[in-house]
Amino acid sequence: MFGENYEGKQIAIDGKTVRGSVDESKNQSALHLLNACAVDDGILLAQMKVDGKTNEITVVPEMLDSLDIKGAMISVDALNTQKNATKIIDGKANYTLALKGNHPSLNEAAEQLFQNNQLEIPKLELVEKEHGRHTTRTYDQINVDKYNLPQVIDWKGLIAIGRVQTLCLQSKKQETEVRYYLLSYNDLNLFAKSARNHWGVESSHWILDVTFSEDRSRVRKDHAPQNFSLIRKFAINILKSFKGKLSISLTRIKLAL
Repeated sequence: MFGENYEGKQIAIDGKTVRGSVDESKNQSALHLLNACAVDDGILLAQMKVDGKTNEITVVPEMLDSLDIKGAMISVDALNTQKNATKIIDGKANYTLALKGNHPSLNEAAEQLFQNNQLEIPKLELVEKEHGRHTTRTYDQINVDKYNLPQVIDWKGLIAIGRVQTLCLQSKKQETEVRYYLLSYNDLNLFAKSARNHWGVESSHWILDVTFSEDRSRVRKDHAPQNFSLIRKFAINILKSFKGKLSISLTRIKLAL
């Protein structure tokens, strides 16, 4: 969508389904798009159509080819943590790749690495309090060069494995979660920032649904759903360049007036 270089900034890649575009009478499934977002600015950079959510995997490399990623930080969710590390490193970028059950042996190796490590690992703890919700996130990472992990050879540029331990307290209920990440760098603060900021792309998806009612749109003929989604993204980028301290909804009303 844009040719600007995003050196030093984070590009988050994630998929979104335009649910209202389904047409059962024509056996047409809902449109699924892969989106790239410059989360530091909240700007949506590009979109690509995919045949289904599981096929995002094949579209991510095409998305990376379409962007100038030199010097950027690329982050993806666990679904798209595939062998894109080579393309990212060859593009002279860094990566923060979420790791989960789609790579069971590597995920298990990551768990054991942290459980069995006897060294004192530096940690970074960040606390958030809002709307009665108290969330503590503890970040730590281990460099892989000192350990015999057979999977490392498959991931070009892999420097460290990061871990985020999340403890959430709300209404006397406690929830815990542990997530692992593949990192092409050794910087605990950068890891914490990139892991947390990846969800900025979800914020943009929320704006598409809540402010622009994308999921409720019944536009579904030919390429119209894809074209309208692209127009909405242009509108969001324009609104964000004007909004200041106002919300997107209020900025939209102000500019309309």
